[in-house]
Amino acid sequence: MFLIVYLFLLYLLVHLELLSVIGFLPNVSAATLDSSGIRAIKLYQIALLVGGGIFFFRTKLWLRLIPAYYWGFISWAIIYSAFIHQVLDFDSNRILNRYFYSVLIVIVSASCTYLLSKRLVLAILRVATWILFVAVIIKAWVYRDAFIEFMQNPKGHPEIYTFYAGRVNVEATWLVLSSALFINRKYSFVVVWGLGLMFALLYATRTAVVIAIIMLMIHIWGQYDRKIHREALLLLGGTGLIFMLFWVDWSHVGDSFYGIRRLLSTGSQEDLGVQGRAFLWLGFLEMLEKTKGLWGVGVGNSILFIERMKGVDIFENDLNNMYFQVWGDLGVIGLILFLLMVWRVIVAFLRTRGQDPIATYLFLFFVPMGMVQMTGIEIHAQVILGIFFASTAGKT
Repeated sequence: MFLIVYLFLLYLLVHLELLSVIGFLPNVSAATLDSSGIRAIKLYQIALLVGGGIFFFRTKLWLRLIPAYYWGFISWAIIYSAFIHQVLDFDSNRILNRYFYSVLIVIVSASCTYLLSKRLVLAILRVATWILFVAVIIKAWVYRDAFIEFMQNPKGHPEIYTFYAGRVNVEATWLVLSSALFINRKYSFVVVWGLGLMFALLYATRTAVVIAIIMLMIHIWGQYDRKIHREALLLLGGTGLIFMLFWVDWSHVGDSFYGIRRLLSTGSQEDLGVQGRAFLWLGFLEMLEKTKGLWGVGVGNSILFIERMKGVDIFENDLNNMYFQVWGDLGVIGLILFLLMVWRVIVAFLRTRGQDPIATYLFLFFVPMGMVQMTGIEIHAQVILGIFFASTAGKT
C-alpha cells in the first residue's frame, strides 16, 4: 500500500513541477529554477531522493531491470561532459543535475513496476492524470479573466500561471501526451484526449495540437484492426480532409479561432516560433562545421557554444530538437547511444500497433515531440521510461 501511495504522489508531484517546500515557485524556465538555490528545492526532488536512495542502495533491482544501452548513454553523458567542461570552460552543473534526477526517477519507476506490476502502475498513473486534469480545469477557471482578455486580443499565448516550468507551451504538450496512458481505452481516452486538445487550442500551442492529431490516428489504427474497418475510416477521413482543404474558408475560421490561426500561420513572417527554431538549427549546423560533427561540447553547452560562436545572447535553454541537442552536446557517440534507446521504443510501439500506453507515450515523446521540443531527459517522460524498461525485462 505504501508503494502505491508513494508512486501516485511522486507522479503527481512530477507534473506539479513548480511545487516547492515554500509553495509554488515563480513561473520561469527550468534553467532559472535550477540555478536559484533553496527556492528550487521542489517536492518531487525530495520524494525522489528518499525513494531513489532506498531503491538504489537496498533493493538493487535496477541492476537487472535497466538495460545496458541506457547506462551506456548516461555514463557517456556524465564522463564525457565532465571532461569537455574542463576543456571549454563551461559551467553546466545545473544540466548534469537534471541528468541525476532523471536517472533516479528511472530507477524508482522501474523498481516500482517490478514490485507492483505494469497493470497496477498504469492504473495509478491514470488516477493521478485525472486528478491533474481536474487541477488544471480549476486553475483555468481561476484565470478565466486572463483567457477572456486573451481571446479578445489574441497574441502569442495567454498569460497564466502553469504547473510546469516552461509556461503554457510545455503544460499543454504534457497534458496532451498524458492522454497516451489511455490509448487502449475507448471511452476514457476520448474524454482525456478531448480535454488535452481543448487546452492545446486554448493555450494556442501548435505542437500539442499536432501531437493530439497524431495520437488520435494511432488510437484509431489500433482500435480498428480489421482491414475493412481501416479502409472505411481511411475513405471517410480522406473525404473529410479533401472537403476541409477545398471547401472550408480557413482564413475566416482563423479569424474566429486564434488557436487555428496559429496553425495556419506556421512558417509565415508572423511565426516567431518557427523563425526562432530556424535560427537555432542553422546555428547548430554551423556548430557541426566547427566540431566536424564528431565531438560534442558537453551536456547543456550547445546553446552556450552557439552564443560564443555568433556573439549574441540566445534566450533559449536548448535547441528545441532533442536529436540536435544530444548530437551537439555529446557528439556522434552520444547520438548513436541515444538512437539505440529510441529504436527500442519504436520497435515496441510498432509491435503493439500503438496499443501499449507506455510504448505509445514514449514514441510520441521521442519522435514527433522530440523533433521540435525537449532535450530527451525530461523527468515526466523518464517516469514512463523506467516502466518501459521494467515491462520489457520479462517480469510484467
